Amino acid sequence: MNLNTSAEESITEDNRDGIIKIGEETQERTAYRIIDANLNRLREGLRCVEEYFRLSWDEKESKAASRIRSIRRLVKNGEMYFSEKSLLECRETESDPFSAPDPSIDSQRDGLVDVVKAGIKRSQEASRAIEEYSLLLKNVPDPKETKKYSSKESPSSIFKKIRFMIYELEKDVLL
Repeated sequence: MNLNTSAEESITEDNRDGIIKIGEETQERTAYRIIDANLNRLREGLRCVEEYFRLSWDEKESKAASRIRSIRRLVKNGEMYFSEKSLLECRETESDPFSAPDPSIDSQRDGLVDVVKAGIKRSQEASRAIEEYSLLLKNVPDPKETKKYSSKESPSSIFKKIRFMIYELEKDVLL
């Protein structure tokens, strides 16, 4: 499958009902692009949260850092299902409409807790997006048929598990 097909080459409009149909190659490419962006968001969000708890000296906070480290390891295991080459080939940071700073969003945080909350929410959202879009990929290996993967779960189920682990982390550290 050629993942370098442009969107313009693969989108057709069905004139009967006005539905835009996306060709299979473009759908796969778009899914990889979304997964790549959200893997980055997930890792970045978790790292922001982990840094706060890792550098705190409270026992509860250092336990939170260990939990986050475990979640990050699970993310790394989940990433193994996606071809790094396909992820990088589909990356288009130069055309990302949200790559430029936005003062209304990129404003200052009021405190450390706001950084933690933002990182947690970013991670939850990213894991949900990966969970959903990984279902569209046709060439993801079946984990039951290979020994390469440490888990016998699908990528979607791994990222769902990650999302719920982050929900529990949020509850435990912000209450």
